[in-house]
Amino acid sequence: MISLQLVILVVAISMIGLWFYFFIRNKIIKQAHSKRLQILTENVEMHQSQIHIRDKGLDTYKFLRYNLAEALVIQPEIKL
Repeated sequence: MISLQLVILVVAISMIGLWFYFFIRNKIIKQAHSKRLQILTENVEMHQSQIHIRDKGLDTYKFLRYNLAEALVIQPEIKL
């Protein structure tokens, strides 16, 4: 018959093999997650800089529009 020591050895080797498999798989998943997180962080920073640039452009547009509105006000002291 199969001895108890052989069964324990097979179970122990199986456990070590499974632990090693999941350890390596977990490491690969963590590396992929870190890379994806870095890419997303870079994209967020790029989009925030674009938002800042566009906000500055809109502020300039509002300023120019305000100046144009002021320039088009009828000035009664000027006689043509």
